[in-house]
Amino acid sequence: MKKKKPNSKIILSIFIILALIGIGLICFGFYQYSKTEASNSKQEHVSNQSLKNYANKHHAKTIGDPNAKIKIYAFQDFQCSDCKIFHTLITNELEQDIDNGNVNITYLNHQIVNDASTKYAHMSNIIAEKNSTIEYMDFIDKAFNNQEVKNPKEIVKETSSISNQNELFKAYDKVKNKKLPNDGTKEFNIDGTPTIFVNGDKLKDYTDIIDKVKEQK
Repeated sequence: MKKKKPNSKIILSIFIILALIGIGLICFGFYQYSKTEASNSKQEHVSNQSLKNYANKHHAKTIGDPNAKIKIYAFQDFQCSDCKIFHTLITNELEQDIDNGNVNITYLNHQIVNDASTKYAHMSNIIAEKNSTIEYMDFIDKAFNNQEVKNPKEIVKETSSISNQNELFKAYDKVKNKKLPNDGTKEFNIDGTPTIFVNGDKLKDYTDIIDKVKEQK
């Protein structure tokens, strides 16, 4: 009995199908990789306008000349120890640049540490909206230097420049137990504090802030 020869057309068809499947898998993998890389690239840089729109939406306080060449956006938590270090860096190293109009900084709340984080975020939002820049800075200076105090009312009471304390307390008592969403998590890939953007560039390490500012001058 003669053995049947394999049908060359069938073999060729199987080969073509397997080749197409292989090419399809490679293309899909490349697409997923490209998509991830593009996403990561976008997360490393965002426009100053997007950050400004976010800041306006959340009544964030801007310190310094709004037309400054260097714009810093800082996502912070008042109970975060690294945020305290960052605030000290800004106060000690960049105060002159802020005063002379080279640098503008906007503080944005991103509360993640504990319940007090949310309470301080509420209070700082209220002060940012109702009070002057000087009064706001006096409040956050005391808040960062007294992180063991979990009630922001106590910090306000110790901030002598703030004269409308009763007004602030009434506004705070209405919202202090409300949850604050961290919109920056989704919008700017904020997953920790402090997260710093300098002219839209997201810093990998917040302690690089001084070198980054020098680079941008």
